[in-house]
Amino acid sequence: MGYWESQSAAATDFWISPELAAFYEFETVDGLIPIVTASRRYVPESRKILEAHYATCWAEGRPYAVQARLRRSDGSLLDCVVHGEPEFDALGQVRRVSGIVRDVTEETSALRRLAESEQRLADFVSTASDWCWESDAAHRMLPYPKSLPGNAAFQTVAAGGKARWELAYAPEDEEGMARLRADMEAHRPFRDFTYTLIGQDGSRISISTSGKPIFADDGAFLGYRGTSSDITQLKEAERQLEQLAYSDPLTGLANRALFKRQLAALIEVCTLEGRGAAVLLIDLDRFKEVNDSLGHAAGDELLIRVAAALRQELGPRAFIARLGGDEFAVLAEGCGTSDAALTGLADRLIGRLSGPVDLTEGEAFVGATIGIARLPEHGVTAETAVRNADLALYMAKEAGRGRAQLFEPVYAQAVDQRLDLARHLRHAVEADALQAHYQPQVDLRTGRVTGFEALLRWTHPERGPISPAEFIPIAESSGLIVDLGLWVLREACRQGRAWLDAGLPRRSVSVNVSPAQIWSGDFETAVSAVLAETGFPAELLCLELTESLFVDHTEQRISRTLTALSGLGVRLALDDFGSGYSSLGYLTRLPFHSLKVDRAFVDGISTAPEKRKLLGGIIALSHGLGMKVVAEGAELPAELDLLGGLDCDVVQGFVFSPPIAADEAPLVAASIEREACRIQPKRNRLQASS
Repeated sequence: MGYWESQSAAATDFWISPELAAFYEFETVDGLIPIVTASRRYVPESRKILEAHYATCWAEGRPYAVQARLRRSDGSLLDCVVHGEPEFDALGQVRRVSGIVRDVTEETSALRRLAESEQRLADFVSTASDWCWESDAAHRMLPYPKSLPGNAAFQTVAAGGKARWELAYAPEDEEGMARLRADMEAHRPFRDFTYTLIGQDGSRISISTSGKPIFADDGAFLGYRGTSSDITQLKEAERQLEQLAYSDPLTGLANRALFKRQLAALIEVCTLEGRGAAVLLIDLDRFKEVNDSLGHAAGDELLIRVAAALRQELGPRAFIARLGGDEFAVLAEGCGTSDAALTGLADRLIGRLSGPVDLTEGEAFVGATIGIARLPEHGVTAETAVRNADLALYMAKEAGRGRAQLFEPVYAQAVDQRLDLARHLRHAVEADALQAHYQPQVDLRTGRVTGFEALLRWTHPERGPISPAEFIPIAESSGLIVDLGLWVLREACRQGRAWLDAGLPRRSVSVNVSPAQIWSGDFETAVSAVLAETGFPAELLCLELTESLFVDHTEQRISRTLTALSGLGVRLALDDFGSGYSSLGYLTRLPFHSLKVDRAFVDGISTAPEKRKLLGGIIALSHGLGMKVVAEGAELPAELDLLGGLDCDVVQGFVFSPPIAADEAPLVAASIEREACRIQPKRNRLQASS
């Protein structure tokens, strides 16, 4: 079995695991090979089918499992099953297709031999009698007159003495057996009734039988006569094929196809009987980091561990499915559908799936987020139920991941509004209809404006100005943040170059960087290209990175990226320090040049002595590590005086100016510096006296 992955419908290359490369007999560079090269390995008939399913998976998001034949270099043919699964973004668009290729040559050969055996059996039956049976007027089977070989299950039939419905038959045959009994008690003939008997030793035999009633000359009912074919091998082959069609080959759980079928059946039962149930969609947090840092084999091992944990927590009778990628689903019955019961179950699963996991390739830290929809209240069809559970999952992620969320009807309206906003925002990026505003950063010692922070602004064509607090999270969840970040970076560098060309003082320009820009790939190359394109000096560009970057990436990868950026001459600032994921280790090991204190530490320092002590400690620590300190959010002159007394280097806030348009920024900067020249001597005397 080998793994493959394609990142784009237009990609000409795709990645394959070492196992798949060996199966294909290919040498690869970093696992990448041309798709057409792999396609040529398959015989023409298989190639056409695979190409059609692959295209449909990208276009319509449909998973597939296709049996194909592959020709090796020595001319021999192998049978394999090619699986493909789409992964979707928050907008429901396919963002990646991955899957596995399984060598099923031995299985296919066995099934082929079975088919040949069944054909021989059919040929024999056409020229000879089936095994014949008789029953008496009470429908008890008469003993077969000859000794017949067979397992214990078969011998229960041959021994006679009981009606079929008095024997130990498989539970799934209960309804069919009831219909057979009704036919026989009504003295009606029957054909091709199939059932499975279980012997005392657990052995099984599957039988297909036909029979007709026998009457005496006077019309008295005497019993039945009929034939019995042993179809055990055929039923086992059908079971194996069904398992291939409805199970996830990696985890052994139900797959998406079986999940949808089971969900639809559960909704129907709940609707008819007035019962309640629920569907829980489970999404692993930080799974991508495991794949990126430890490799796909580690990711597969983690998925197997998660499946085992869910089975152990929920018990053997629970219905659990892997829907693809790192998404799982559970159908909950009989556990109660109150808010407390459902969230209690979900919280228990989150606790079980969260924390460090020891894998063969190293330790991984994962978590889980869960969306819940009640049945049938939140969906009378499988599609609606899944959509609403997915909306609840989306809202849970928006609220911070690692939690469970029940679906509420208002979510659908909120998501529709967000999707509409995302569409308009994407059009704004494509039409270059965004603006960058600039907020001055002032050196407290000199009163000079040393730089500006570039802040994105957007005016909706119908709603007018939209707050960044509203559209930035939408851009992050939709994947548009990478394009927005690149637009702001290019615009800020272009504007900075224009100010220099106009003869204005050399001032830095700070640009916020989203973690998604680091995740998306070669970010340092993009920065280098923008600097070359605009001609803006690298030493005047400051990239501000938030602490949330360290949640979803290993420090090794972050260090590699930041070191490359620092090597370009770019300045790096740790933004929003203290807002959630602070670690002194980041400050000592990574190449940051400055630290931006979150506005929460600045707000209210004029009336809160404990905040002043904490802020003073942060500033002293930063200076001890050789970093400048920028305080955000200062709004009052009293706060400004206290920051100066705490030896803060730079202040940014409404006390000087709100973010302003690019053409106003130089004028505001000159005004700030003139005012500083007027009041700076007085401030210095006050600070000296204190």
